[in-house]
Formats: sequence, structure tokens, C-alpha cells
Amino acid sequence: MKFKKHTRLYEHSGLLFAGCVLLGLGIGMLYGETGAGILIGVGVGFITMAISRVSPE
Repeated sequence: MKFKKHTRLYEHSGLLFAGCVLLGLGIGMLYGETGAGILIGVGVGFITMAISRVSPE
């Protein structure tokens, strides 16, 4: 059985997600809309996580 080797970006995709959530929280707090900022951060975080986990073939 052949195993795929993950890229460095794949291994750090969780940190990308957390960074997007915290960035969304900070921007949301600046504009007085903390909840909306967190939801936008989570959405962007999931998108960046999915993009970073796609392996080029």
C-alpha cells in the first residue's frame, strides 16, 4: 500500500483556520459586530483549510 506524503501547508491547515477565526473576531470587534466577524472568519477559515488540503497530482 502506498501512502501519500502530506505537504507542509496541509499539516498547518488547522493553524490557518484558527488564524482566520481570530482575524475575523478582531475585525468584527472593530466594527462592533463580533458575531458576524466570527462567522465570516469561520467561513474564510474553512475555505482556506480546504484549499490547503488539496494535493496537486
